[in-house]
Amino acid sequence: MHVLIGYKHNKYFISNNNEKQVYNKLIFAITSGNLLTYNTDKNYTEPLIIDDISFTNNPRYIAIFNLFLNKNPCKFEKKIILAIEWLGQAYKDSSMQNSFLKAAISLEILFTHSEKEIITPSIIHQISESIALILGKDYEDCIKIEKDIKYLYGKRSSIVHSGSSKIKYYELNNLLNYSGKIIFEFLINYEYSNVKEIEELYSILKRKKYDKIIQ
Repeated sequence: MHVLIGYKHNKYFISNNNEKQVYNKLIFAITSGNLLTYNTDKNYTEPLIIDDISFTNNPRYIAIFNLFLNKNPCKFEKKIILAIEWLGQAYKDSSMQNSFLKAAISLEILFTHSEKEIITPSIIHQISESIALILGKDYEDCIKIEKDIKYLYGKRSSIVHSGSSKIKYYELNNLLNYSGKIIFEFLINYEYSNVKEIEELYSILKRKKYDKIIQ
């Protein structure tokens, strides 16, 4: 549901089996050497009716639920399911750094062959070029998207390798949006919806790349 909403905010609380959210927050304050605590119980959440027509008539809603109801998903569908789960965690996580890394993992699941694959500069180039080919409307758009993804992966590297916390909200939001758009392209776009293996995806993208060059 977080992926369907596509909006990172604590306004929505999504649970299974009528799980209740803990609203109280404990606040600590230090004044003149004294440590004070007090509770806040503001409820900023609002109910979300998942059988509302705005969801059930949405092709994204239908595609996701059909995918999760599939008892025998192919290898690539399993990747999409896992990517959705990681992206959902990214939307839900209150830490911007953790959220950013989880959104990146969501993309890496879709575009890498193995879970043991190390994210090298060549892999980043492959991911950014693939996303550009899938989402780009023309040459200029492809160049912009590829540049965006490489920039965002530079931020990912700074978190992983130096523990950087310098992530801006718009950067996180961009990565979340890219991951969500790619997932729904794979689910809804007829060009990719029948892909069974990642090798098939890269064959489609290679043909698309050279078609653009010829054109």
